[in-house]
Amino acid sequence: MNRLKPLDTIRGVAAIIVAFFSHYHHFDHAMAADAQPFYSFLGFFYENGWHMVDLFFVLSGVVFSYVYGRKIFQQRIDAREYSVYRFSRLYPLHLATLIFVSALFLYGIAKGIGIFVYTQSDTNYFLANVLFIQSGVTPWPWTFNGPAWSISCEIVAYIMFFVIMRYFFRMRVVISVGLIVIGFLFRHLHTGYFFVNMDIGRLFMGFFLGILIYEVLFYEKLKTWHFGLIVAGLLAGFAAVMYVKPSAWSYTYVVFLYPAFIIASIRFAPLNKLLSIRPLTYLGDISYSVYLLHFPVQLLIYSIAVAGGLHFPYTSPLFFLFYGGAVVAVSVVSYEYFEKPVQMILRKRLLAEKKISPKVTAPVQQEVV
Repeated sequence: MNRLKPLDTIRGVAAIIVAFFSHYHHFDHAMAADAQPFYSFLGFFYENGWHMVDLFFVLSGVVFSYVYGRKIFQQRIDAREYSVYRFSRLYPLHLATLIFVSALFLYGIAKGIGIFVYTQSDTNYFLANVLFIQSGVTPWPWTFNGPAWSISCEIVAYIMFFVIMRYFFRMRVVISVGLIVIGFLFRHLHTGYFFVNMDIGRLFMGFFLGILIYEVLFYEKLKTWHFGLIVAGLLAGFAAVMYVKPSAWSYTYVVFLYPAFIIASIRFAPLNKLLSIRPLTYLGDISYSVYLLHFPVQLLIYSIAVAGGLHFPYTSPLFFLFYGGAVVAVSVVSYEYFEKPVQMILRKRLLAEKKISPKVTAPVQQEVV
């Protein structure tokens, strides 16, 4: 199966935006917004980078449909294989970052400097993180390695996706539409209950919209000019809603802008070729690493500063470049020398008797994010 290379690039860039911009204020909450490095021309990403998580959800819906959908329906992959693939990809780094963050939190407590950013991190929340139910299923605040909240939510979607594709495949479009509506209601009403909360609302809107996008992308009767009309219609819809109700931008990005860009990236040859360049697609390979490791890197820098009585120039462009370079470097090392080897070992052992190749054959890396 060919990779959807442009989606790798989009996912990688989205992870960079979250790691470099959306959470940069963690270093100093007293730092003025416009004092952040390169704010004069990158301010949009500082202010709105958090919305890239919704793009992760949409991409996951597309990629899962492409990689797993018909395989599950045709029973070429069972629940065990599917679970092992997901567990081996997501859990090792999650557990490693959880332990690392916990150790530095304990160090901070011992030194009397408290907990960095995610202050509501205690034993109960640690157990929830170990079980990967710290968000989505629960309406709890972000704790420990906070960005992992979205991965916890995605696990809910993974389970639902398997059930839908295995037992309700012919109703997948109708079910997806229904879940998008439910997601909108959860999100719009600001619900905050177990399983009925804004995080699940964002997940449902994005992930199940991704399933619909996949159905459009690979509908055999559509020609290139049809996709052109679809993209134009989506962009027109985005412009119209933004003109009438600018405050609805967080919904219109998901419903109009993200689908338009994803469809264009796959079906328009020039854009597809541009986004398929290997240095760019490699960002997709390490996107999960970037997403989960950027907070531990921030925490480590903060801990070093406090322990050494140092005052780093967080508003400096040079410091920003140092931080970004550190995140990418650590992510590459993690992906190449920890995540891939551990993933291969787990798949080889857990699927040995089924004689299934543990090789990664699909672009399912950080549906994160």
